[in-house]
Amino acid sequence: MKDQKENNNEPKKPGKGGNPKGKKKQPNKPKKKSKEKDTNQSKKKNEVNPQEETKAVNQNSKNNNNSRSRGNNKKRNPRNNLYEEYTPLDECLKRYANNDKKLVRGKVRTMPGGKISFLSCDRGTYGKDILLDGEIARNRSMDGDLVYVEIIGPVNERGKPTTEDAKKKDPVDKMTMEDFMKQLAIVKKEDESKKIKGEAKAQSCNDDADIEFEDYHIEEDDDSSSGSNDEVEDDDLEMWQEDEIQSSLWNPIVNIRKRKNNTSSNDVDDEQFHGRVIHVVPPKTSTGSQPSELNPSKSGQQQHKKIHRTIVGTVRKAPGENSNRCLFVPNSRCLPRFMAPPGTQEPSAKKKGQLYRADYIYGSWKTTDKWPPCRNLKPMGQSANIEDETQALLLEFGVDHGEFDPSVLRNVENEVKSGRFQEEGSNDLGWKPTPEMYKGRRDYRDERIFTIDPTTAKDLDDALHIKPLPDGKVEIGVHIADVSHFVRPETPVDEEAARRTTTVYLVDRVIPMLPRPLCEISCSLNENVERLAFSCVWTMNMDGTLAKKKQKGKKKATNDVWYGRTVIKSCARLDYATAQNIIDKKCGNGEKEPDEKYWPKSRQPTGGHTIDQVAHDVRLMHKVAMARRKLRFENGALALNGIKLTFQMGEDGQIPKMCEPYPIRDSNRLIEEYMLLANYLVAQRLITHAGNLAVLRHHMPPLQDGIQSVIDMAAEKGYELDGTSSQTLQETLSRMGRECQDKLLMQCITEQLMAPMRPAEYLAAGQFEDFEWAHFALNIPYYTHFTSPIRRYPDVLVHRLLQATLDGQEAVEKFPQSEEELQRLCVHSNDKRMASKKAQERSDRVFLSIFLKFNPMKSTLGVVTSIGMKAFTVFVPSIGVSSLVYLDEHVDIYEARVVVNEETGDRSMTLVPKDKQYRKIEIKVMAKLDIACHCKEEPPIDVRLTINGPYTGE
Repeated sequence: MKDQKENNNEPKKPGKGGNPKGKKKQPNKPKKKSKEKDTNQSKKKNEVNPQEETKAVNQNSKNNNNSRSRGNNKKRNPRNNLYEEYTPLDECLKRYANNDKKLVRGKVRTMPGGKISFLSCDRGTYGKDILLDGEIARNRSMDGDLVYVEIIGPVNERGKPTTEDAKKKDPVDKMTMEDFMKQLAIVKKEDESKKIKGEAKAQSCNDDADIEFEDYHIEEDDDSSSGSNDEVEDDDLEMWQEDEIQSSLWNPIVNIRKRKNNTSSNDVDDEQFHGRVIHVVPPKTSTGSQPSELNPSKSGQQQHKKIHRTIVGTVRKAPGENSNRCLFVPNSRCLPRFMAPPGTQEPSAKKKGQLYRADYIYGSWKTTDKWPPCRNLKPMGQSANIEDETQALLLEFGVDHGEFDPSVLRNVENEVKSGRFQEEGSNDLGWKPTPEMYKGRRDYRDERIFTIDPTTAKDLDDALHIKPLPDGKVEIGVHIADVSHFVRPETPVDEEAARRTTTVYLVDRVIPMLPRPLCEISCSLNENVERLAFSCVWTMNMDGTLAKKKQKGKKKATNDVWYGRTVIKSCARLDYATAQNIIDKKCGNGEKEPDEKYWPKSRQPTGGHTIDQVAHDVRLMHKVAMARRKLRFENGALALNGIKLTFQMGEDGQIPKMCEPYPIRDSNRLIEEYMLLANYLVAQRLITHAGNLAVLRHHMPPLQDGIQSVIDMAAEKGYELDGTSSQTLQETLSRMGRECQDKLLMQCITEQLMAPMRPAEYLAAGQFEDFEWAHFALNIPYYTHFTSPIRRYPDVLVHRLLQATLDGQEAVEKFPQSEEELQRLCVHSNDKRMASKKAQERSDRVFLSIFLKFNPMKSTLGVVTSIGMKAFTVFVPSIGVSSLVYLDEHVDIYEARVVVNEETGDRSMTLVPKDKQYRKIEIKVMAKLDIACHCKEEPPIDVRLTINGPYTGE
């Protein structure tokens, strides 16, 4: 069998797309960039494709606005305008292209309750998120919408707008339901006549909404590392290779720039501004487009011409004695209420828990309407029913992918049929590589390779081996399922995987990215069968550092690493529990037959490998991994581990009978260390050999305001935290952990630190400056995802890019996607990954709520973490859940007295009992309470907390 060329670690000239930014020449100190260059760079990141612009401009001006013509129309609508007309998209694009500092673009992030929203601008022009104070400022945009915002001015120290216009009472807030219904009656005849001619002008965008809009790249602003100037000052940067610990731990061979800290010296970054939305950009496609949301032209006619958003909620009668209309109330408290279609009836008392779905059509919310209209209102099940709740969350978060299209299944069958076989006496089809598939692959079938995964895992996409070397070092091999062999570019299965981008894991089901014949059979690295893999093999020292090798003509030693396609045969399918038993020496200690309680027969080695050999390998892997982990955290890696719940279902499969925290063991950490290192080494290879095409995963610093509130919380308890960088935060957090005897305080601080953390995101290297590639939590200069291609589409892209770098410069030059196309795929993957995360969190919450319905916690510890005027947030450590305690649910027992500190805005609260049998309760941050946990059955189902009194336990 032919090996691939082993000396493939030598950096070569990057191919297609050119050198990554900051790499044309690597001076000792980076030169100061000109404003002109940075302006061009901003345009490159964010500008709309000119052809797409024209389509979008024509579409949007025809559909959403008509603002100029309306403004000159003498026949004014008899209803009063509550909102401003939108600025035409072409005008927004022109201002944005000219780098107008008063115009920003980004996605709206609305707080629960809907009064306040924020916008993270994609250019980092403003260090802090832009405040959208109230419904007028939000101007008919909703949580998650892509918008253009005009900056009005700064906010004061209390977080309120300072300009006079912004201080005026929001007319939407003043409008009563009776006022709104009167206005509806005034224009009823007018609307009837418009229906004859077609939809109202404000709704006309839906008729031609199948035009492709630009794929916008939304990069969350970095309030601590992106300055407000167009320049990056030399004083703010240093080189990653100048860090001695980094060099020994990671040995970064790409000498890129890093920021010295995550705080800016520019005063503008310390000031928050507020603004108003002047244009909403509808999503490019509807949720019904098949088979590819990324390239609708390939799917023929779209299923839905009108660009819409599907929402899940309930129906209730609109307020007002004379009201004969109903409102559609979304489950998400971040969305506004909707006016239900005429004729909608309020559900009867027996159907109060009825769930509904409805569509909001972009462009249909008129300037005269307090609430947006919705259409296609349909019942979809009952609250507190697991199946109905699950279908609702799949729809709400856009991860209801449905069954695979027949064309996708045919494509998969064609890819795997050559390796199909049926074992004697078995009804199941198996799979093994054909001799033709072995060509060009390194043979690892005789190596002692095994997998370690969750107990119920079926899609095994990573396996490992370790081999002691004569010089005292060890060889580590990470072998990943070679999904890109089966999923070829521009095939039906590739387009479907690109649309889904991720496997969605809910409590009771998995929605796969790839069809079962791939993810569970031919790609899954099952034991005792030959499988195709993509491997990364390197040499390590026993202290966890990377071994280096000298190369001729090179001053700096490089990492001793090999990348290439392989064929493997896993000898054992371990789970985390079994691996931990081996680490703890509960089994694998020389006995002939280990106790099946600790090492089940089905997980014992095959292929001539012994129990003692596999046990030795697991313990050696653990020793090296823990040494490396210790060095990583000393070097500034940050770990904030929240509680993940796991459920055990009853016999009927409908009611959880057990709920407990998922254990994180050393066996989990063992796998984590080697996967992190493999991902890092592959990222390094892509940067040095694929240049701007490299698909990376960056993690921006956290929101500084959120970090500061946690720092203040710790300071009140006498502990100092430093959020300047991930390194200082981890160091001070570790010191607090050593000094603090209160484990509960540490748990609460850790929980609160997770809130301001930004999500990590995928990017194409050429679309960003090199210092923007860094991963804050890992404290490394670059990173990617290589290790899970069965469940993550960006990993498939990384595999293809990695193979192109191994095939040579010409293969990189001819790579199917440009950096701009790769960036669009990255943005889509980021959106889908976030939707998947929200769906998983909602699934956990639904199952926990139903568990509490049948197993309420009558008394447990709760800790106050924040205080509002009508509610306060309580963290329940035993189940790792934060939820609101509402004062209006306790009015029969307590009278609430809220005190606000005029200088700081901080709140405290006293609950005074109305009956002598209850005790007075002081509510302040970190106060301990005796809490009862129930199920709130009315939609949306959730955890309900009530107060028993002050906590008196240990």
